[in-house]
Amino acid sequence: MVNIDLGDGWRIISDPHQFIVQKLAGGRWRCIYYHAEIEPLLHSVALRRTRVSKAKTLKELVDTYRKEKDALKVAISAQMGRIEDKDLKHD
Repeated sequence: MVNIDLGDGWRIISDPHQFIVQKLAGGRWRCIYYHAEIEPLLHSVALRRTRVSKAKTLKELVDTYRKEKDALKVAISAQMGRIEDKDLKHD
């Protein structure tokens, strides 16, 4: 099963049916998001990180989102091999 540390008290785990985004709070992992597919998983984590950013303009907001999404791909790639956008979508 997947167990990917995203840093800052966040991780992605999985079971046979879904991916689960968890946050470490009070010494326990708390489930925050559940996703059946990788692309929505990356999107929700990147959006959450973008919402707490210090962006002051629309350009900074978009740049932050792209940076966060790319950082997630790097974190996952480090454990699962190289990931391309085409690999995240299913037919």
